[in-house]
Parts: sequence; C-alpha cells; structure tokens
Amino acid sequence: MMHFPNLKFLDLEVWDALLLAIAASPRFPLIQHLKVVCEDPSPLTDILVKCANTLESMDLTYDRLPSKSPDITPTIHFPRLRTIQLVYKTGSHWYINASTPNLEAYIDDGRPNFVSCKLDVRNVTYLHVVGMPDLSRFPRLVTLLVDGRIKYLMEAIDFLRKHPQCSPDLAVIGYFDHISIEELEEVTTALLAYAEETGRQVTLERDQKKIVRKDDSFYWTPVRLLANGKRPV
Repeated sequence: MMHFPNLKFLDLEVWDALLLAIAASPRFPLIQHLKVVCEDPSPLTDILVKCANTLESMDLTYDRLPSKSPDITPTIHFPRLRTIQLVYKTGSHWYINASTPNLEAYIDDGRPNFVSCKLDVRNVTYLHVVGMPDLSRFPRLVTLLVDGRIKYLMEAIDFLRKHPQCSPDLAVIGYFDHISIEELEEVTTALLAYAEETGRQVTLERDQKKIVRKDDSFYWTPVRLLANGKRPV
C-alpha cells in the first residue's frame, strides 16, 4: 500500500492471504472510503487501525467466523466515520469495539442483534436492519428501513407506541415490495394509531435505501491486483 500514498478510495475483493498481506503494509494511505469483500474479517482490524482517523464510509462483507476470539477486543476511534454497511452470515463475529461519535447511517444486512461489531449509534439518523432492532439505542433516528417479515414492522411500531420517548424525530419507516396489500393496510392502521396517541406523523414509504446521503464526489475506481501485487496488463 505504500505505493499509493494519495489513495482515498479502496475497493478490495480478495482472498484471506492477500488481505493479510495488505493489512501488514508498514505504511498505509489516508483512506476515506473503504469497501472490502472477504471471508475472515480478522485482518480488517489492522487495516482500520491504520486509516481510522480519515475514514468516512465503510462497506464490509464477510462470511466466515474468525479462527478464535482475541484475548483483548480492540477499541478503535473513528472521528469522521459517517456511514457503515455490514453484510455477513448469521453467526459471524468480528471482534472490535468502534468509537463512532459522528456515525449517521448504519446498514446491517446480518441480524438485528448487532453481534458483528460494537458501534456507537447514538447519533445515527438512518438505520436499515433485518428484523426488529432495539430502538432505544437510536435516540436521533429519522429513517428506519426494516427488511424482513411484516411482524418486524409491527413490532417496531408497537415498541414506539409503548415507549413514546424513544426516537422522537422518527419521520419515515421504509418497507420492501414483498409486503402484501393486506399487510400494508395493517401497518398503516398501526401508524395512524401511533399518530393519534403521540401527535407524531410517521410516513410509510417503499424501499428507502435511496435515502442514504452520498456525496457527489463519491465513486469507486476498481483496481485489480495479481497475487504478486502487480497490476495485470
């Protein structure tokens, strides 16, 4: 990585041996946007430590359990991180505690128990999860996208009705096309009841993934590397 001192966007889809080699680079560029697809996420910790101060967005996909849990779970401070997306198989663990005071958007395509890594989500305004999240952890939530069965949407609305002090700024709940008309009517009725009880209007909208704010300058330039680290001709 020392050959790319000005690199800002890094997109890696690599096997574990190459990821380990990249993580071992003695000098690392000041990455702002990182996207990684791998099996074992353990080497990601070393990469993130080296560019934690400049990272603004992370998109991480992994699908295998690390060989063992570390003796000490590292804590990494990300002062500029605004968006994180995690995609992993159920049961996959990544042992890291992340200090993310400015995190705004959190997309978790695993399960809603957030076992993938521990984050500071107090300032998150956009949340996309599979299943019913613990909404008490998201006091500033504005947009909630619940992926999954109708019962997760109903559980979220029921929680809000029972705990009106939680997520007072929530304005939008998003859903996907696979919800039937009957189920959609059920959710709408529940939201109307919530509005009558609290005076808060929450809009129900279809597929709100597009709400995540992206800078105009954000783009990916794919760079393929051979096993020896050289670019193919």
